[in-house]
Amino acid sequence: MEDGSTVQREGGSVSWRNNNPGNLKFAYAGSADRSDHAVRTREQALADARKRYQGVIGLDQWGNAVFESYEAGRAAKIQLLERKYGERTVEELLRSYSTPDYSGQTNHRAQADYIFREGDRRGFDLRSKTIGAMNASELAAVADGIKGFEGWRVGETRVQHATTQPGVRAEVQITGNSSVAIYSEAYLHFFAEGRSYEYGRPDLPKPGRDASRLESDMDGDGRLGVDCSAFVWRGLKDAGFDIPGESAAGFTTQTLFNGSTTTAYARQHFDAVPAAEARKPGGGLKQGDILMFASSGGQHVGIFKGYDADGNIQFIGSQGSTGPKQVTIQPGGYWDGATTHIVGALRAKPEFQVRAPLHGDNTQVTSRANATLPPSALRVNEAILDQGDKGQSVSHLQQQLRHLGYTDSKGHALKIDGDFGCNTNYAVRAFQHSHGLHVDGVVGKDTREALGKAERMPLLSEKNHPSYPLFHQTLQELRRLPEGTFRNAEELNNTAATLTQKAKESGFSRVDHVLINTRGDGVIAVQGSLQDPARNLAVVDKAQAASQSIEQSTLRLAEHSGNLQQQNAQNAQMQHTEHRAGLSIGMRP
Repeated sequence: MEDGSTVQREGGSVSWRNNNPGNLKFAYAGSADRSDHAVRTREQALADARKRYQGVIGLDQWGNAVFESYEAGRAAKIQLLERKYGERTVEELLRSYSTPDYSGQTNHRAQADYIFREGDRRGFDLRSKTIGAMNASELAAVADGIKGFEGWRVGETRVQHATTQPGVRAEVQITGNSSVAIYSEAYLHFFAEGRSYEYGRPDLPKPGRDASRLESDMDGDGRLGVDCSAFVWRGLKDAGFDIPGESAAGFTTQTLFNGSTTTAYARQHFDAVPAAEARKPGGGLKQGDILMFASSGGQHVGIFKGYDADGNIQFIGSQGSTGPKQVTIQPGGYWDGATTHIVGALRAKPEFQVRAPLHGDNTQVTSRANATLPPSALRVNEAILDQGDKGQSVSHLQQQLRHLGYTDSKGHALKIDGDFGCNTNYAVRAFQHSHGLHVDGVVGKDTREALGKAERMPLLSEKNHPSYPLFHQTLQELRRLPEGTFRNAEELNNTAATLTQKAKESGFSRVDHVLINTRGDGVIAVQGSLQDPARNLAVVDKAQAASQSIEQSTLRLAEHSGNLQQQNAQNAQMQHTEHRAGLSIGMRP
């Protein structure tokens, strides 16, 4: 490394140790691979590798390229696919891409099936499609499928720090708690400066997501895209830490950890908090610590805020279903083992902070952020809002209502334009009616508090969600299906949430049975006896249900409930109008 430290990787797969997820190889004479009969020297092979791909720093004894980072290795693999195999399908490229070598024979059929399943999981049908006809997200699915069937496995990383000489880096005097600045700067940037955000993920496009993770608005809906790692990068950067880059383009969760193992970079700049301590309610985490999460579907990061009155962990971050938002972790809920779990936390070392925070001393900011406020990025100004008002506070209100599933009077998505017009008034009235508030279309203290509480809505998989009992019943019935019905726990939990959503929308009060249809492509929930003609059925597509996240199912159920509540509000308004008309008629002489 540039500071003289050395990185040692042990265990794991060769591809992981080399940051080479595609196992890109450059044969040379005298390598350990006796199945190859190359005549060029190692130096010539390395020069060829560097000419073709950026980030190559060496070749191992087998001829495998060693990349400076995982991102560089992954980009090289995608570049190879596009350049060399553009006119071939997945099956065709595997015949020449994956060949027998020192590691053994290949099974092209099994490899192709693995890639297709990865595409199916992300909502892409990669069969019979040429590489050149694929978009960036489909190419990413192929690349990650190759990484999977080639046995990518994370091992352990150790860093040997070089002896530091005085005066190598000038010291910067910074007042206050450096970790607190990470939280405060992220809070200010994403929650308090008037911009609107949504979750951004270019490689996994889904409805309600932006194609940008770097705070750009690629879909033109007025909201900037940001993912969890870019959210943390911004907090670190604005807090004055020596984080690389002018954007988060090179910063991902894998910059900090892989699985439950921290990276060399993380160990150099952070002190690690063990998982047992990090996940403990009312534990010893400090504001600004970076929480690390893992699940069968990937990794996640957030910035620790504090503990609530019950000792539950609260953190801010960019969540897959909502974008920037505060989360309170419920024991046994989504973030505490049901789907995702904490694998540890990172506390930035003081010497990692080389500049004063962007906003200086953040003590007042932190106190304000810790006050009792709606825990979302969509904070509504404390002033009363009424029809005719304009500005950022109205935009925030509109986004809250839209995220909660409330639409305009025609059933269309509520427009976020900062103008409190008749459509915003309609949505506010619908919200007030559905929450038992005085229906006047004015956002005062009570309506604002109800909006804040509504945004705290837990996931279907969390015990404090009203439909959790139905989710739990569905999950238990799914577990009775034959082994192998689902590839992993993520697919199982996703299907349970999707089926719960469908069952709830179909009027279920309980789930008595879950079946797979005769074609094997559908999942059926049953309320009542299987022999009862009056039984209630809810059917979902098996592949779609397995790929739809719990967050999406939760939001869609909320949207459905919001639409029903709006219809009830319309009916109530019509009945009120008819009643008033009847009174008027009765008063005529």
